[in-house]
Amino acid sequence: MISGLDNIENFGIDLKLESEEEEEFYSHVLRGWFEEFKGYHTILVNNTEFDLVLEDEPIATVYIEHSILRMKSIKDDPYEILICLLEFIAENHKKTIQAFNYLEEEDSGLPPLEQEDIVENDSSEEDSDEDSEWI
Repeated sequence: MISGLDNIENFGIDLKLESEEEEEFYSHVLRGWFEEFKGYHTILVNNTEFDLVLEDEPIATVYIEHSILRMKSIKDDPYEILICLLEFIAENHKKTIQAFNYLEEEDSGLPPLEQEDIVENDSSEEDSDEDSEWI
């Protein structure tokens, strides 16, 4: 099986992420999961890429590019990291996407339609104030 994983970097998992911000968020959550639940130390390479370190030895690079999650093995045996990635996706993919979407909605405040209604209502109130000044 290990010889079949030699070209693992040529393969990836399409996470179906819709933006760079979502890729960055997903990478951040995945990195935290590796540290908190798997006991790895991570080194941030950029917003969507990090190295996994175990006992002061780099063992793999994990990255997301164009919504594809990939891993590049630094150490000979990528099997354990691959299993960890599959475990994270199976247990946390939907929750991570939901958390991102929730935070995006909270960030924007009200849904777009309601924001437009508020702007329209504000401008109509200004018009009525201007009308009363003319009277």
